[in-house]
Amino acid sequence: MIVILGSLYAVCAEDGEPVVWQTDNTGSVKNDRVEFDPVTSVAARRGISIVHNIPGNSQANGIAENFNKYLDERAKELATYQGKGMDSLAHKRVHKITQKMVKAQAVGDNDEVARLKAEAERAGCGLVFGSYAEAVDWVKRVVMEFNDMPHRELAKIADQVTVYLNYQIENGAQAVQLFDTWAGALAPADYREIAAPYTRRVIEGLKRAGVPVILYINGGGHLLDEMATLGADVLSLDWRTDMAAARRKYGATHGLQGNLDPCALYGTEASIRREVQRVLDAAGPVGHIFNLGHGITPDADPDNVTRMIAAVRG
Repeated sequence: MIVILGSLYAVCAEDGEPVVWQTDNTGSVKNDRVEFDPVTSVAARRGISIVHNIPGNSQANGIAENFNKYLDERAKELATYQGKGMDSLAHKRVHKITQKMVKAQAVGDNDEVARLKAEAERAGCGLVFGSYAEAVDWVKRVVMEFNDMPHRELAKIADQVTVYLNYQIENGAQAVQLFDTWAGALAPADYREIAAPYTRRVIEGLKRAGVPVILYINGGGHLLDEMATLGADVLSLDWRTDMAAARRKYGATHGLQGNLDPCALYGTEASIRREVQRVLDAAGPVGHIFNLGHGITPDADPDNVTRMIAAVRG
């Protein structure tokens, strides 16, 4: 009990109160050793929704100690999982094997890659992926297996995001931006089904007279047609999207934002000016907010940021 309450306190102190708590679907979160239910009593006072969405069986007299039991269990299938499902010795062993696996991939030794992959999976009692794309495919398969789950949860999350953004607007925000960074991993049909309805729900719920809404998806160039239908005023483009083509197609109906490659800030002053001018030329003289095509990298030189701004201002 003390451990659980301490964990809740630490999360709230560091990140603020969560608006949705995901637990297993045990009928009660009350502990027989105390006279009150600490989780739901706090939730009731603070307006927090507790979502019992995953089948589970609590091991602590009904306390909701797992916020998302399903994802926790599936994560343990990964050989690189660093939680309680893998001890430190096993993790070091897997890391050592996968380092060899990467070297074998680099020289194209597929037989050695397969052998090391199997060895790492045995050592970690889980799955090992040879690439990011392979891992994304696995995640998509999991989503397909439980494809009704997003629709049960995303509506609640969308409503809370709407409340939060309206609070920002009421307190003086002159523009708001929705970052749906990982939606770029979805195919257009999947985006239309899984993500777009809830982005539209957020935008339509904003009390935003005179406050523009910007929508950003990293790797979302293939989703611009869908993004353009959701009610946002500005489409924010990542650096892989053709700004000139986007301006020709969407410039009459939407503002555009972006899309300098963040890695341009590692260059020289001359190369930064060249890349900035390339973006400005592609975007045209009006309807464009200059920005990076994604977040600034932590080790970017602040002086190069200053040079970028100077180049934009001309």
